[in-house]
Amino acid sequence: MNKIKSFTIVELVVGMLLSSIVLTVVFYTLMILNYKIKNYSQKTNDVNEYLLFRNILSRDWDNATEIKTTANGIVMYKKDQRETVQEYSFDTFRIIRRSNQTIDTFKIANSHTTLQRISDGLDLIKIFKCEISLNNQNIQFVIRKDYTALELMNAEKKRDDQ
Repeated sequence: MNKIKSFTIVELVVGMLLSSIVLTVVFYTLMILNYKIKNYSQKTNDVNEYLLFRNILSRDWDNATEIKTTANGIVMYKKDQRETVQEYSFDTFRIIRRSNQTIDTFKIANSHTTLQRISDGLDLIKIFKCEISLNNQNIQFVIRKDYTALELMNAEKKRDDQ
């Protein structure tokens, strides 16, 4: 009589048990890895949004000749013109930048904003300090505006005309 080579039921059960243990370990490892990647991706997106906001604000700040305060933000005016370049509104959980036909929203937690004027008589802003909460860390950055003598004289003239 010919014997058929095969596995016993015990060998099959042990093989399935070992493979299920290996698959469980691989599954949970992939779940943890997926969680870490999502977390890292969110942190990277937050940092990129902060850097984009800071670069755009710095560029607008440098291109403006007049920077004035509003009820909840600042307004920047273009060089040699009186039309509004940009308007920034600072809320608790976002910063909104309004331009001629565009609106940009930065989802950044803004905890504190400080504006320092040149003098009490002029409404021009000299120093802008902003404290932002990013990934459970407070980051403070400062932008300074140096006005030319001509810009200051024009601002005083506009103030005296009013």
